[in-house]
Amino acid sequence: MSEVKLPSWVQWQPRPFPDANLLLLQGPVPALVDTGFVGHAEQTREWAEARAGRVRLVVNTHWHSDHVGGNAALQATGVEIAASAPDAEAVHRRDPGCCVAE
Repeated sequence: MSEVKLPSWVQWQPRPFPDANLLLLQGPVPALVDTGFVGHAEQTREWAEARAGRVRLVVNTHWHSDHVGGNAALQATGVEIAASAPDAEAVHRRDPGCCVAE
């Protein structure tokens, strides 16, 4: 299989299982797709900032802990979080089933 060439404004960082890989979209509003586990939040922020400066937005693909664990740590630095409407509604109403928390 041949390697896929990403555009220069897309940075991809594989991570070992079970952590989510990182995808950074550079541009006027640098965006990180998913944040990985909370235990790696500082490492994730440092990786993204080294490539794009201050991250302004996190876009979550879905709400499993290996994808959203670092959200709160990044949010504390002023990063905004984007999600699908059903996921965001579940989080806002503190649904015990959101994020597969049970």
